[in-house]
Amino acid sequence: MASISLAGSVGGLDANSIVIPPASVDRPTGAQLLPEKADDTPQSAQLSSIGKLQSAMSTFLDAAQKLTEQNTWSATTAESSDPSAVSAVTERAASPGDYLVHVQQLAHVQATASTMFSGIGTVIGLGTLHIELGAWNSSQTAFATNPNWPKADVIVGPRDNSLERIRDKINAAGVGVVAIVMSDATGSRLVLRSTSSGLDNGFKVSASEAPPKESLQAGLAALGFDPAAVSAPQMELTQSAADAKATVNGVKVQSPSNTLTQAVDGLVLQLNQVTDEPVTVSVKPDKSAIKKAVNDFVTAYNDLNTVANHQTGIDSTGLSRAAQSHMRNIVGQHSQAAPLSKWLSDMGVSMEASGALKVDNQKLDDSISNRLHQTQKLFSKPPSGIKLSLVATEPAEPSYKSKLAAQYAAIHQDLRVTQAPIDHIVENLSKLDNSG
Repeated sequence: MASISLAGSVGGLDANSIVIPPASVDRPTGAQLLPEKADDTPQSAQLSSIGKLQSAMSTFLDAAQKLTEQNTWSATTAESSDPSAVSAVTERAASPGDYLVHVQQLAHVQATASTMFSGIGTVIGLGTLHIELGAWNSSQTAFATNPNWPKADVIVGPRDNSLERIRDKINAAGVGVVAIVMSDATGSRLVLRSTSSGLDNGFKVSASEAPPKESLQAGLAALGFDPAAVSAPQMELTQSAADAKATVNGVKVQSPSNTLTQAVDGLVLQLNQVTDEPVTVSVKPDKSAIKKAVNDFVTAYNDLNTVANHQTGIDSTGLSRAAQSHMRNIVGQHSQAAPLSKWLSDMGVSMEASGALKVDNQKLDDSISNRLHQTQKLFSKPPSGIKLSLVATEPAEPSYKSKLAAQYAAIHQDLRVTQAPIDHIVENLSKLDNSG
């Protein structure tokens, strides 16, 4: 009679001892191992228990993986002495320390405003508005076209020549300039502004009039802006395009945006105001993220332990006992993991008489504050190629016992793989112990 067996051991449990015999060949013809409706059968209860165990194990493996990642222990957060002037966040591990940020100038968009018209429906003129993006010199007498933005023409026809329709035509063109109409009790103005800040994102506008020009029309030239052409009337400059200028720890920084992403590796600085004195941005270890990783691990361990305890009575495969044995290996209940057990104790994690883990948050805070550097060294990047995911395998034979065997094989495989980063941690701990 054939049988299904699984080689190897898991958490001290010999998988060779788990042999699942197939259904008897003497069973009646057409008999099923799993009834069509088996919700209230012992087999169904056992399948449900395996599903719960698998889910809890997956959560536990994810939490254990988090503890092996260097980013967990090198996570940082940023605090500003004046967030209204300079705010900051860390996107990846920035070097802890203080950064003095002095803002001399904020980045701006260019903005222009037309003369006042009687209303939003005022007819302006016919022709073409030529729009270019680029940089003006300080005296507004020379313009260098930005090669990354093509020149654009906005054609104003007989049905497009009111103030509101010209606004709509400019916005539809997508040329790096947007238009709005601002109105008050005295009339309406067309206001143009560049869509991006920075010195290279200024603009000039020139107009080609289409004859004949009626006397009641102001003419498209009134919507132009080109100080070098000295044509009147034209739009008034209300704000010049400009780059942000600042110093970070005395080093000059210039940016087309008020968001500095490259001044300090891993640190994003948001410039909000010009400052008279430097603003101090402090980068510190993110204690809350580290504490969360430790507490999540403990919670996942306790949840899995609870599930395994509850399932032991109905689990004939030994999966629950295998899971518990492996869990105890990880937290140091066997001699090979003793260094890890010592580390967990130093971090404030201890095991109670009930078998549950408990976190002493005061001790955890002290460990993060005073021994974080050693912890960061301990959790250097584990070997590549490690995966901690439960892979459900579907057997060709859709029988109940074959499904249990497949579930065991999936967990058996992952428990072996999970030991690799744990062994790596233990190895690093040994190195730290030997180096004093």
